[in-house]
Amino acid sequence: MIQRTKTRGVMIGTVKVGDYAPIVVQSMCDTHTSDIDATVKQIHDLTRSGCDVIRVAVDSKKDIEALAEIRRQIKIPLIADIQFNYKMAIECAPYVEKFRVNPGHLNHMEKSKPLGAKLDEIVAAAKAHGNAIRIGINTGSLDEEIKAKHGLTPAGMVESALQYIDMFEKRGFDRLIISLKDSHLQNAVEAYKLFAQRSPYPTHLGVTEAGPTAEGIVKSTIAMTDLIRAGVGDTIRISLTTYDKTEEVRAGHTMLQELGVSKAARYFVSCPSCSRVESKRFQDMAKLVDAITRNVAEPITIAVMGCSVNGPGESEDADVGVWCGATSVRLLRQGTELGVFPYEGVIPKMLEAVNGVLTAKFGKTYAWGEIPAWVPDPKPAGAAAAATAVGAASAPAGRG
Repeated sequence: MIQRTKTRGVMIGTVKVGDYAPIVVQSMCDTHTSDIDATVKQIHDLTRSGCDVIRVAVDSKKDIEALAEIRRQIKIPLIADIQFNYKMAIECAPYVEKFRVNPGHLNHMEKSKPLGAKLDEIVAAAKAHGNAIRIGINTGSLDEEIKAKHGLTPAGMVESALQYIDMFEKRGFDRLIISLKDSHLQNAVEAYKLFAQRSPYPTHLGVTEAGPTAEGIVKSTIAMTDLIRAGVGDTIRISLTTYDKTEEVRAGHTMLQELGVSKAARYFVSCPSCSRVESKRFQDMAKLVDAITRNVAEPITIAVMGCSVNGPGESEDADVGVWCGATSVRLLRQGTELGVFPYEGVIPKMLEAVNGVLTAKFGKTYAWGEIPAWVPDPKPAGAAAAATAVGAASAPAGRG
């Protein structure tokens, strides 16, 4: 069993990070923050996929002006990512629960103004509005004195973090979370382990510039598995070069679940697709059911299988399972067949079965929210018809 390292507890709004709280999964929007509709939509998609807190870039007055409305329309805590303009942190403080600053970048504006004076203003704003702050250390932004002493090394990253922590603490501020990111995973791992030996502050784990989906997941999982097994890490982001930001969240939750440290206990099974799959709806259905049920906190196994080879055995072995044919889906609950249903109507039936198991075993039920409709994919004339889902399914709205 993994023994996590004791760290200070820091609240990001209603979400606790550190002090043995469940490891928090987060992501960052790739929309323009000033585009309120696009940003809110992406945050809702990420929330449904299990994102606990969300970060947005803040680079302009228009971004700041959008934050209040974004905050109003979302449920999870909102984080502002500040880079070069420290004034942005001060102006966005009323609308977010946390902001991320890299003190090594704060010298780009008002260069004659000492860093300490800038931190005075940042801390005053954070105190006034109850913000947490992440000190984001990257090897690429270490100051010249540390680079001269340590080079671009884990030791340099840790010394930089400790110096900045001291500056914040001298100003009476300790609602801090620390990240020490490097695109070389071994450097990141070494830095986080060294920091955990020297400081009680909670850490945000990540491998920066990790790469496209496959490469990024592999690199991030290797690094974070090493750290989490060593007891290090309180919140994570798997950074991926992808159009679908929910991939970051799904990968993070899957990793935590396989390590046995996830707050969700649901176990999801789906087969890799091959030529035996009779309908492309199978892949869509697996993705949807995974997203809808991701936050189930009770130990229940759900299987979505795509053909008649492994489908019968896996679906019968699961608490709730389906195996998919060309036009219909066979639904089973704990080995008992509940019926054969068309794709258009099977997901609500499957969720009823999930709640039935949860009620019988644990006295719990989930509210699933709106279930998407299914429509035919646009296909050239004469091509076989497939189907896909419209929109993303809602995650559990709560338990009764």
